[in-house]
Amino acid sequence: MTRPLIIVGASGHLRDLTFILESRPSEWDVAGVLDDNPDLHGKLCAGAVVLGDVRTWPSYADHWMLVAIGSPRVRRR
Repeated sequence: MTRPLIIVGASGHLRDLTFILESRPSEWDVAGVLDDNPDLHGKLCAGAVVLGDVRTWPSYADHWMLVAIGSPRVRRR
């Protein structure tokens, strides 16, 4: 059974993580990405659709979450 996963952050770190997750397709189902850049909303990034802002995470409370933000300053914010 696969576990639904939301990835937070649609930058270079996302590409690295999706590459790793693709090696375990029976374990994780990437449901989408959350990112604060409105230009990315609704678009595909590394094979996953950007669902909306990070603030919408409570809508996905039944999913696992993985933070793919490489910058410590942005991650802290």
